[in-house]
Amino acid sequence: MKHIYCIDHVKSRTHSWLVTVQRRGQIYHRHFADVVHGGKQKARHAAQVYRDSLIATLRPLTRLERCRIKKKNNRSGVSGVTRIDATEQSRGRSRRRQYWLAQGPIGSGKAKTKKFSITRYGEQGARQRALRARQEALKSLARTSLRPPFGGSVVLPAIPILLNDILGACLQSTPNLVAWPSAKGRPSKI
Repeated sequence: MKHIYCIDHVKSRTHSWLVTVQRRGQIYHRHFADVVHGGKQKARHAAQVYRDSLIATLRPLTRLERCRIKKKNNRSGVSGVTRIDATEQSRGRSRRRQYWLAQGPIGSGKAKTKKFSITRYGEQGARQRALRARQEALKSLARTSLRPPFGGSVVLPAIPILLNDILGACLQSTPNLVAWPSAKGRPSKI
């Protein structure tokens, strides 16, 4: 069952059902002990009722909100924008490629990617183009048409958050920002 876990620990004499739901950084959890609820099945049923009421009151993240979550391994400072430094083998020769990559959701769990060469645009130019491409992808996602399970369609209003404010600081040059290690292995300034 989703969000419900059975806990049967003989040594500590713990027999219960645990409900755990996470929404927007907040974790909601509650134990339903078999002894308190009059048996394993009744405790499980109470846990299911609690889980269902909790999910009904807490709305899930929208696709736009999910796209804005910055992962802890993000080094560019913006979700969906990555700096790539790769060596490729082609026709017996190795070739080093450096570019900034912007990713944007296009539907059904897929993403559209766009590359901006550091050789062609320079470090800052490629980064700024990638940030703008990501911003455009999020703008197109801000107004989404959904198909509910009962048929028809629902159009969500545009979320009143200015994407320019979110990404604006990233588009400006920041002289003290330390980038990935250079070819010599030392961090380089952007």
